[in-house]
Amino acid sequence: MDFDDYGLYEIRNVRQDNSGYRLRWFSSLDSDLYIWEDPDSEEITRFQFYFNKRTEEQMIEWDKASGISFARVEEFQGAFKGSPTLQECDPVNLNEAQELFLRESEEVEERIKDFVLYILKSYLYKTNSA
Repeated sequence: MDFDDYGLYEIRNVRQDNSGYRLRWFSSLDSDLYIWEDPDSEEITRFQFYFNKRTEEQMIEWDKASGISFARVEEFQGAFKGSPTLQECDPVNLNEAQELFLRESEEVEERIKDFVLYILKSYLYKTNSA
């Protein structure tokens, strides 16, 4: 199997902040998924899905308190390479993001995969119904 064929896999021993939530990180060549969950109930309270990392990277973020948002990842373009920044943008192509997530998430825990897909499909349905 070609390395490009591998999907998201979990990065173990992710450094935790003091938010009270457990951060989990899944990564592949073309995407990253960050999940914040309650350590006791495993309720997902936030996620960020980064995709198209090798071309025009974009991000979908969902937060229990504020809902869904979208951003482009902008690389620093100066003399020295710096940290990328997030620039708010119009909604991304959710059909493309959903297809990519389905392809990449084969090894992701079923409850996490189902939750992310539910949020993406719900927003897609909401925007198509408006």
